[in-house]
Amino acid sequence: MLQFDRRRSRHEFLDGAGNPCAVVAERLSLRVGYRVAGVGFSYHRPVAVERAGAITTLTDVVMITKLAGLLAVTLAMIVGVIRR
Repeated sequence: MLQFDRRRSRHEFLDGAGNPCAVVAERLSLRVGYRVAGVGFSYHRPVAVERAGAITTLTDVVMITKLAGLLAVTLAMIVGVIRR
């Protein structure tokens, strides 16, 4: 079983000056299971900040770097297995 879930939420609050702001967040969940065992992963990240009608998108550089590192390690393992 493979299950993927993506949810967006919006949280409204007041900033220090009393102006209304909103943070749009996204949650990604992945679950993999086989009969009685399974593994899951969930990642919650901010997507954008809305203030006075202006929307500022956010980029999660740390997660992009982690995914690039994971991809590099995976490719190195695949190349190592192929060379044997």
